[in-house]
Amino acid sequence: MTDFDWKSFIRPNIVALKPYVCARDIYTSGLFLDANENSYGPCLDQTQNGPIDSKLVPGDLHRYPSPNNLDLKQSILTFKGYHGLKPENVFFGVGSDEIIDMIMRVSCTPAEDAILVCSPTYGMYKVTAAVNDVNVVDVSLKEDFSVQLDKIEKSLEKNPSIKLIFIPTPGNPTSIIVPHEDIKSLVAIAYRYNVVVVLDEAYVDFCGNSCAMWVNEKANLCVMQTVSKGFGLAAIRLGLCYAHPDFIAFLNKAKAPYNISALTAHLLSQTLTPSSKDLMTRHIGHIMENKPHLMKQISSLPGIIEVLRSDANFFSRKNWI
Repeated sequence: MTDFDWKSFIRPNIVALKPYVCARDIYTSGLFLDANENSYGPCLDQTQNGPIDSKLVPGDLHRYPSPNNLDLKQSILTFKGYHGLKPENVFFGVGSDEIIDMIMRVSCTPAEDAILVCSPTYGMYKVTAAVNDVNVVDVSLKEDFSVQLDKIEKSLEKNPSIKLIFIPTPGNPTSIIVPHEDIKSLVAIAYRYNVVVVLDEAYVDFCGNSCAMWVNEKANLCVMQTVSKGFGLAAIRLGLCYAHPDFIAFLNKAKAPYNISALTAHLLSQTLTPSSKDLMTRHIGHIMENKPHLMKQISSLPGIIEVLRSDANFFSRKNWI
């Protein structure tokens, strides 16, 4: 499944699109005069507010940021241990929500195409579909929150307009991982119908069960992650997408020129250090160690039928679902 018919999958106008190109797309160094920036620098009165903390804020705020962040992408691949992937496998978005939107925009023709979701699931899939005038096919999870592979395949056979399948793992709100064997089966089923599976791994740092390393061998698999949860960096709004380089290239064609701010990139780079990784490991360890105690306390509250199994940093009770 290393090959995929991208030209028939991607919207024709995106295939034909000539992307916006700036000097920073072409050159990595030199004097850039194309962007008409303010040469006096940022209008931040440091006599009133004190000097800018260089550890938190980059010094060149009057300059446009990198449009591609290739070095930062390589840094996060190294940090994550994804040694088989390259920056060409990575797309950065303003949170995972922008990535969800970008994937739909390059893939789904409004009022014609559809996505498939498995409720209960993350609400932004349906919201983003509605914004983009994309139809939604919903194949609910089983009572134990496992995916119904047979019903998904029947839906793909019945609805050739389906372009994308969105599956969170661990699930939101279920907090339960989808087994790797089910994911492999789902990707294989989707491949037969020229459909892309979008695996949302927002909570993967709490369970260590990522499928990101599969994206080169399974071309129709796209894996999303975020720095909002395990990294504890929700305020900087950065989402990550790992996919086949051909798919990443289409996302890059359609994105805004400088969608990731210099502040976001700078703060992320400060986090991708061995000491920060140790701190992240400790924080996640504390959360997961204390989770059973909280689950026990919640289960003793009046009206709680059952506290459900959890593979993430949160859990559900039966009468929530």
